[in-house]
Amino acid sequence: MTDHPSSSHAARAQRLPDTLMLILSAWLSAFAFWTLLFPNEATPFTLAHVNLYALWGLLLCTLIGSVLLFWLRRRLDDLAPFALFAAVLLFILACKNPLAGTLGLWGLLGVELLALWLFDPLARLRRAPFLTAGLLALALGDLVLLLKDLPLEPLYQEFSKSPLSGSKIGIALLGSLLLAILLALFWHGLEQTKAQRALPWILWAAFLLQALLIARVGVARTLSLSTPTFDFNLFVQMFHHMADTGLPTTTLERNQPLSHFLVHLSPIYYLMLPFFMIFRHAVTLQILQALVVASGIFPMHRLAKGLGISPRRRLFLLVAYATSTALITSNFYDLHENCFLAPLILWVLVFSLEKKPWPLAAAVLLTLFIKEDAALYLWAISGYLWLDRRQHRMALALFLTSLSYFLLSLFFLKQFGDGAMTGRFGSLISDPTLGLASVPLTVIAHPGFFFSRLFMPQKLRYLCQMLLPLGLLPLLNRSLGRWFLILPLIVMNLVQDWPYQYNISWQYNYGSYVLLFFLALLALKDHPEAQELPQKRPKGRPLGAFQAKLWPLRREGLALLLIPAIVFGALFSTTHLIKNEHYRVYLKQEKPALDAMKQSMDELPKNASVLATTFLTGYLADRPILYDPLYNVQGDRFYPADYVVLDLRPGYEEESEQMLRFFIAQGYDVQTHRPGWIVVLKKGPASRKR
Repeated sequence: MTDHPSSSHAARAQRLPDTLMLILSAWLSAFAFWTLLFPNEATPFTLAHVNLYALWGLLLCTLIGSVLLFWLRRRLDDLAPFALFAAVLLFILACKNPLAGTLGLWGLLGVELLALWLFDPLARLRRAPFLTAGLLALALGDLVLLLKDLPLEPLYQEFSKSPLSGSKIGIALLGSLLLAILLALFWHGLEQTKAQRALPWILWAAFLLQALLIARVGVARTLSLSTPTFDFNLFVQMFHHMADTGLPTTTLERNQPLSHFLVHLSPIYYLMLPFFMIFRHAVTLQILQALVVASGIFPMHRLAKGLGISPRRRLFLLVAYATSTALITSNFYDLHENCFLAPLILWVLVFSLEKKPWPLAAAVLLTLFIKEDAALYLWAISGYLWLDRRQHRMALALFLTSLSYFLLSLFFLKQFGDGAMTGRFGSLISDPTLGLASVPLTVIAHPGFFFSRLFMPQKLRYLCQMLLPLGLLPLLNRSLGRWFLILPLIVMNLVQDWPYQYNISWQYNYGSYVLLFFLALLALKDHPEAQELPQKRPKGRPLGAFQAKLWPLRREGLALLLIPAIVFGALFSTTHLIKNEHYRVYLKQEKPALDAMKQSMDELPKNASVLATTFLTGYLADRPILYDPLYNVQGDRFYPADYVVLDLRPGYEEESEQMLRFFIAQGYDVQTHRPGWIVVLKKGPASRKR
């Protein structure tokens, strides 16, 4: 992979992004200061708050003047991304969101301290005194407020609500601190030659580790009969139909025999079909999804190598990918086609940067086959290629191809299916007659409302969970073209009304996160392995002796942000994994009863039609006619199935007791009844006359 041919051209290209980053910093800082000064005011995103706009204008004019002064002299260096870095932290803090006093703010505090040390604004005071002093004051004020709002009691309460209760709190915090220290020592002592030799082993170990962490939760959920109809068991039935007929038909998804491709156009599922036909079990799908997501580590490593990132940094990047919270937790609600976004988007980037048209065409086609909205990620990549890489032909071809496929997909779904799911953008669709086309008009006409949707407290928490496991490195890019890669995060996760779009435990994070990971790679590429620092160590300033001892580590620059990235990625992922450990405990403790439930369902004839409650449809999914009574029963109307199977387990019953009385009244007879576990009803003579 080659970089820009002219360094002077790259420097000129950075001036506009630097200016935009400082303007955005001014806007965020103004809003943060307004919120801190007037905490009881309503959110100041409307034109009624004239004072806010006056304050914003004052700060904006001040910063623009500073930008013009130092932009012309080319003395901004890394101050623009640092300004945005500090302003984002101050903004998050000022919003008094659910992160206040929790582990997320502890993470922000640690990253802020490390960034202050790495950027060293004190050393720039002589070169750019006005702007640097302002940024330093902003960052230090941010630190003071962070420390003020970080009491131990809320942190204790947060852990107490999770499986990490009691004495395990101290273990978790101490473990994260020790992990950071060990990583720093390991980094300092690791030579490039040793890292190069270890890379193949670490690559495969990281791949297997992430696949194991993902699969063990999915397999336990499946074997313990804990997967619901939506959104896993319907896919199990679909794969059984695909194995028998080649068609993606399911009766569970819309309560009628229907092709899943009329809901979401996802032919990518056929890549899994050969493996499912060999190992025809629902567990196979859970394992396949884990392997698909973890396989993204291979194109990620190839990208890092092609960008010239050193073996030592690549080794830490492998660990950061393996422990990425967004990639692990997105699988906890079972199978979705979105899992293919993680590796395929990275392969598109690999072949784009390596300028290999035919492999790129294959990767683009497979990406489009994931889902109708996968084109959005390709549009973002095309913007990056056009503005940052200057690969205009490739960018144009990528954009036109993905746009054409997207329009054809929407036409197909509108003509033959349920149409595109535009309801999740409901608040931004100002003109229903225009549909999604009115969203840009809404943003232009009402930018304040758009930003209010973008920076809701719950979404800020989501952003921290996405960015902390990357050490906030994506925020430190200075190229406007690179910021195109953040658009999917904004469109797919932050501006939507559907709460699961910005939930770290659901399946909407894969594509946005791997683009953020690529931005982290680009930020590392821009900073060399060892910065040119003065030979004289800073012993004459406060904390100088301490900094002198850490001087060798500091020479690594922004790459040190990989250490808190790994720490918080591992800590967040471990917390979520522990929360899902009860599936394995339940499976082990209740195995005899679960085996008895499965035996009761095995006794049903294979060609019989069945009504089964949500957590049992997956085990019975090999039957061509299968419905979920929670959706199928409409008053006294329902499909007259041969058998009705109801889950009686506490917490799994889904109104099974009421359904039991209902179906007995409809003429069904009890065939098998295991109190507290399962009941199987068979169509009786009275029901046959109906």
